[in-house]
Amino acid sequence: MYPVLTRDQYDQLASLDTDEEISLFLGRFWQGNNELRTEYQQRLEYANAHFPDRRGWGRSDRKRIYLIYGPPRCIDRIEHIGVRLGTFATIKSMEIWSYMVPGKEDSFAAYGDDIDRSERRFIFGDETGSGIYELMYSSEDCSDIDPRLFFH
Repeated sequence: MYPVLTRDQYDQLASLDTDEEISLFLGRFWQGNNELRTEYQQRLEYANAHFPDRRGWGRSDRKRIYLIYGPPRCIDRIEHIGVRLGTFATIKSMEIWSYMVPGKEDSFAAYGDDIDRSERRFIFGDETGSGIYELMYSSEDCSDIDPRLFFH
């Protein structure tokens, strides 16, 4: 649930010690939000099936973005591109996810939703050719921008 929690909610959840405390927290979080909970569960099932990470099915970047924003309006895939990222790294493939009218219809509340933008984009790169894509650029949060894209 980490992608849809506020920082305070995440800290509160992380501080809990027992399964009972966690269960009570989750019950309060979802209380009165059955539609939201159902939507989140559907996104989670899809994300778990389609977006692996290096350690298995945990916290991949594509999974995090999918959980928050849902299915992108458009995905551009570029295979076998060989974009160099410095001396030793090369992007083998890229995916560019575009969301129109962010923070409205099917997105969970997220940082930057109060900013009026016509489109939000996320660029994921696969450096190994293994199908593991990492977030390299986000129009939402400049801390998600991989500096190797611009400074090599």
